[in-house]
Amino acid sequence: MSVTRKIGRGRQNRNLILIQYTGTLNKYQKPFLDSEIVKECMLPVVTTLFEEKKGGVSAIQSIPLSARSNTQRTEILAVDIKNTLFKLLQKALCYAIALDESCDIVDEEQMSIFVRFLDITRQIFRKELLTNIAVKR
Repeated sequence: MSVTRKIGRGRQNRNLILIQYTGTLNKYQKPFLDSEIVKECMLPVVTTLFEEKKGGVSAIQSIPLSARSNTQRTEILAVDIKNTLFKLLQKALCYAIALDESCDIVDEEQMSIFVRFLDITRQIFRKELLTNIAVKR
């Protein structure tokens, strides 16, 4: 394997890890500032599991996990999810829009807009959130 292929594959793996990591933080609604704590926890684990491979620790230390870089990855994920949803909606034979009004944690009223449709690819009905809009009184 050529050096450029190894470097390319290494960057691909690193980007995949970063996006998975950011997705996990978002899934559990954790602040991006927690990423440095997680990184600190990962170092002893990798050191113990892969002590014969010296590159593991330096690879983890070089992962950029700042709040800014995590925010950028979240924005990339959001665009990808939106594009995927719109592609699925274009294939759907029909869909329904649903509105729901609720209050958030600080009693601000908001309206949620959902779409319901048959996902032709998976042959299942889906309900996806399109957006939340603040309701002004």
